[in-house]
Amino acid sequence: MTAPHDPIRDAPHSRARDTAGRNVVAEDPLGLSQLIASGVIDVVPGDPPVPITVWRVADDGDPYGHHHSDGLTGRTAQLLVGLYTRVGDTIVSLGHDPAIAGAAGAGGRRYLPVDATDRLADLDHVAGTVQMIMLPWPPASRDGAGVSGPAVAGPPMEVAAMVDLFTACRILLAADGYTIVAVPPVTAANVAHLWQLVPAARQAGLGWVEQIVAITADVDGDRLDVPAAPADAATLRLADDLVVHIDLYVFVIRGGRHG
Repeated sequence: MTAPHDPIRDAPHSRARDTAGRNVVAEDPLGLSQLIASGVIDVVPGDPPVPITVWRVADDGDPYGHHHSDGLTGRTAQLLVGLYTRVGDTIVSLGHDPAIAGAAGAGGRRYLPVDATDRLADLDHVAGTVQMIMLPWPPASRDGAGVSGPAVAGPPMEVAAMVDLFTACRILLAADGYTIVAVPPVTAANVAHLWQLVPAARQAGLGWVEQIVAITADVDGDRLDVPAAPADAATLRLADDLVVHIDLYVFVIRGGRHG
């Protein structure tokens, strides 16, 4: 499978006029470099460093319960399903995600949720064929019966458990498939945990290829922006009212068709 999309690279700078009437580039407090500097976007160094894609997603009054919260909105789920899978593909979700389920059903994809990390082994009948695996981080546990119970935050995982989880994902993935880890805004409680994420995936045979920063805001339409490097001048212009921010870490099989 080829690269999932060809992102927009030339978001225009906001311009203002100085007292002499000349056009000048206005300072953008919500540009990519400023977001990184202020800690809104967490950048974890890769090996090699990976590109950061910023998705500015239109706020559509999310019907799946993630509006004004840290989670995948319907529009973000539609983008993920549309860009990383094709009609007829299989999508696996750790825990039931109604946004992913809705996008998968609407797009003719097969949706398979499991309620716990150890239940991934029960999907051995689709081993080697799954196009996309969605992992909330840290992995959620469920209250109530089955995968439809309400999610509660899972405890931090030991490194060995992380490696086992990513190994299970690698076994399920098609050669050109993706494992996507959804991480809410970083807090002091889980930042150390995140630093173990990429090495654990690498040890399991998965390579980190992209970080997506999905920001839902009151904007007209969606934009996908990729700066040349994290420290470059900001290329994204955002609405003042940020609603949802979530980081998506994209992994593929090392040496697979993406390599």
